[in-house]
Amino acid sequence: MSPFADLEAGMEKIGSDFVVCFKPNSNYLTGSDWSLEPLKQELIKIMALARKYNSNVEIDMKTIITLNGEPQRLWAWCDMAAEIIANY
Repeated sequence: MSPFADLEAGMEKIGSDFVVCFKPNSNYLTGSDWSLEPLKQELIKIMALARKYNSNVEIDMKTIITLNGEPQRLWAWCDMAAEIIANY
């Protein structure tokens, strides 16, 4: 689904008929002042909607050009994402 789409309206219509491909905003991982919090909020929102509309979700961390030499940023995101998904 496009990042510009109304996620709730789209997931309501899609339901469990198809798989929604969610691509978190990877820009939050690349800056010098990076933070997991915006990514966490994105993922919580999509998982809550998936539960509400019984949707199937695929999470695809899209293009990452740089992690500023800190690959542990991606590892931290994976750990955070796994924890949130386990709660849904």
